[in-house]
This record gives sequence, C-alpha cells and structure tokens, in this order.
Amino acid sequence: MVAIVPSVWLSIRERLWAVLVGDVAANVWVVLLALVPAFSYRAKVASLLFLSYALGLLLLLITGPFGAGHLYIFAFVFLAALFGGKTAIILANLLALLTHVILATAKGAGLLQWEQGLDSVIVISSNFVLVSIVLSFSAYYLVNRYAKAAEEEARMRAELEILLHEIEHRGKNNIQVISSLVNLKAKEKNDPAKTLDEIRASLSAIAAVHQLLRRREHEQVIEIRALIDELVSRYRFLHSGIVWRNTWQGDAVELDADRAVDLGLLINELVTNSIKHGFANGSQGSIFIEATHDGKTGRLLLRIGDDGKANKSEKEKAPEPEGGKGLRIVQTIARHLGAKMELESGQAWIYRISIVLEPPIDQGEERPNPRKRAD
Repeated sequence: MVAIVPSVWLSIRERLWAVLVGDVAANVWVVLLALVPAFSYRAKVASLLFLSYALGLLLLLITGPFGAGHLYIFAFVFLAALFGGKTAIILANLLALLTHVILATAKGAGLLQWEQGLDSVIVISSNFVLVSIVLSFSAYYLVNRYAKAAEEEARMRAELEILLHEIEHRGKNNIQVISSLVNLKAKEKNDPAKTLDEIRASLSAIAAVHQLLRRREHEQVIEIRALIDELVSRYRFLHSGIVWRNTWQGDAVELDADRAVDLGLLINELVTNSIKHGFANGSQGSIFIEATHDGKTGRLLLRIGDDGKANKSEKEKAPEPEGGKGLRIVQTIARHLGAKMELESGQAWIYRISIVLEPPIDQGEERPNPRKRAD
C-alpha cells in the first residue's frame, strides 16, 4: 500500500487517469485476495497472473517502455515460474515475447505515440525478454530443487519415526524376553554359573538377529538361512571341540524380527540342551541343524540333534516335547511361533520342529507382540 502512493501522485500530476484507475484497482484486488479466505488457491494465483500482465500491458500502452510496464510483464513471467511448471513458464515467456514484438511493430507502424524511438523500444524490450527467460527458469529450478529437498526431508523424517518406533518396540520386546528367560531358568535350580552361560547364549542369539537387521538397513525382516548360518558361526567359535553341520533346502524365506528372535532362541535352547547333556566331560561328536522350506505350503521344517555319547540318560538328556522341566523354555517359544515339535526315535536325539511361516509384516503396519500371548 505504501508503494502505490508515488504511483498515484505521479498519475495525478501527469493526468494519466487510466494508469491511476488501473493501479488503484489492482492494489485493492490484491488486498482482497490476501484478506478474504473464501478465494481458493487457484483463484488467487490466476488473479495475480492476470493482474500482473494486464497492468503491465496497460502501462506499456500508455507510458511506453520507460514506464513500469516491463516490470509488471516480468512479474507475470516470474509468478508463472513460482506457481507453475515448465509448460507455464514457456507459455508465459512466449506471451511476453509476443507482447513486446506486437508493441514494437505497432510503434514502428506509427500506431503508438511513444516519445522513445523504435531502436530504444527494441533494445529495452529485448533486454527485458532475455532477463525474464533467464530469471524465470532459474527461479523454477531453484524452487523445484528446494521442493524436492523438502520432500526428501519429509520422507527421511517419516522413515526415522518408523525406525525409532521399531527400536522402541524391539527394545521392549527384548527386555521382556530376557526377563522371561531369567525367570524360567531360575526355576530350574541349576548351577548358577551354568545358568549364566545359558543366559549368555540366549543373549547371543538375540544379538545375532540384531546384527542381521543392521545389514538390512531400514528393512525389519531377516532371512532364516542367514540367521542359522550366523548362529552356527557363533557356536563354532564358542565350542570348537564339537563338529557343527548345518544345511538348507528349498526356497529362501524371510521372517520379521520378532519371530526371528523366537526362532533364534528356539534353536539356541535345543543346541544348548545338546551341548549340556551330549558333550559333557569332553565327549566328542557333532551337532547338526537341518532346515527345509517348502515355498508352496510356507512350512519350515527343522531337524536339530546330536550324536554325543555323554549322559545318554533318556530322562535327563531328552525329555518328551510335551512335558519335563528341561525343555520348558523350548515349549514356551514353540507356542509363540505356532510350531509343532516332536522327538525322533533312534540312537541319536533329534528334534523335529514344523512351523507354518506367515508372510513378513509390512514396515508401515503395527507389529503384534508375541510376548503378549499366554504361555
């Protein structure tokens, strides 16, 4: 509103009544656009574009190239660059170019009584057209770049929120798992040192899941074969006197992190049971983990066993899957996974675990907490 005062004063002094009416009307309309919320965004943009071009054309016709008409034409092109795409910029620049060409032609034909000569009109018009083209495309690419940067920042913020939610969810679940393991193992009344070793082995299984998660970056799924390989690698390092064998058959399959923790703990408990009872007093032998995945049925079959010779007491070494303190934790984890477990008969102690795998949950979905199910 302050800028209109000099224009009004100059229009009155020079008796340019059309310019005065155009300036006042344009400014009043801009104020209305700003203050009245009923106007839609598209209506406001279209009004600003029309006013800029119309006022620029009016000033050019009345005052010639030395007036402010070129500035309003430039504003028209610049606004098209800010609010429109490439097509809008090209059309706005073509309209501005065509306007200057027509006005210069009219001046050359004597239709416009401007004080400036034709050479001055051509030079001034050409400069304004070139500046409009350069600045309008520069503004478009600058705005577009910042818009993409804003979108990328918003996307990263959304991913960060999901990741923080996953970390919080994972931390709560893991604390609950560790607490449950400690409580269950405390009830077995074993040697405290052995109990701590077993808890450490369980924590190592959980750590294996998290190590694999870090390799997957933002994905919260784990390939089961990679999990078994990681667990066996840790077992080989901790128990080098035992021969370790693991095999995989069938299609690759992924599991979400929660169920991967359950699966890792299940494998670890059965392996710990074999180490504890089958290889006491330096006994030699092997432990094997065989995994078969049927892609059609989605069923995973695990065979975990050993051929250790020490403490082959059936009561102590291999309690039945349906009862006994030795495998209480295994039974609890198996129920979380919805797994069926049975003991194969024969010279070696072999457990068969059958699990129907559900498809991994999308990262955007709320993950169920298997710890909430009753043991």
